[in-house]
Amino acid sequence: MDDTLRQSIERFTAELASWLEQPGEASKELAAIRFRIDTLKGQLSGPGLNEMLKGLADAERAAERQRQHEAALAIAELCRPLGVVLEPKEPPKRKPRARSQNKPTAQPRGE
Repeated sequence: MDDTLRQSIERFTAELASWLEQPGEASKELAAIRFRIDTLKGQLSGPGLNEMLKGLADAERAAERQRQHEAALAIAELCRPLGVVLEPKEPPKRKPRARSQNKPTAQPRGE
């Protein structure tokens, strides 16, 4: 890769990383909700609290993915006039866990 191109891309990547670290509107609202939940933690307990915290963590991850997707769409749109065609995609899914070798497999039921 050409050094000038590498430097441009590295500079752009650093700026994009900085932008992605800044919270979006959804992230700010979720942070406010997390703060309220944390202040009430002493008064709340049980599986409802754990489920609420898990749902909040899921929403925070979704907000981060949405911000990344927004950046991918903007990059693709701005590169099009240069003749560079980019296709924003969802990140690859995690691979399923491998089955344990020493765990017995289920036997089919007889009829």
